[in-house]
Amino acid sequence: RRQRQMCIRDRFMGGAQALGRSLFAYMTPKSRSGEFFGFFSLSWRSVSVLGPLSYAILAGFYSPRVGLSFLGLQIFIGLYILKFVNVSEGRKVALEQEKAKHIIQ
Repeated sequence: RRQRQMCIRDRFMGGAQALGRSLFAYMTPKSRSGEFFGFFSLSWRSVSVLGPLSYAILAGFYSPRVGLSFLGLQIFIGLYILKFVNVSEGRKVALEQEKAKHIIQ
C-alpha cells in the first residue's frame, strides 16, 4: 500500500515539474532563455535542499506528521501563488521583448 501511495505521489510531482518547466518556457523570451532557465535551475536546486531540510528539522523536533504537514502547506501555498500568474500577459511581454530585439520578424 505504501509503495502504491509513493508511486501516485511521484507521478503527480513529476508531472507538476514538467508542466512548470513548460509554462516557464512559454513565458520566457527566447533571447533570454539562458538567464531565465539559470534562475529556474537555481531555484529548483534550492527547493530540493530546503524541502528535505525543513522536513528533517520539524520531524526531528516534533514528529514526522508535522514535517509532512509543513511540506503539504508549502505545496498549497505555491498553488495559491500560481493562481495569480497571468500566463497570457507573460507570453505577450515575452513576444514584445522578442520583437524589440528583432528576433521575431
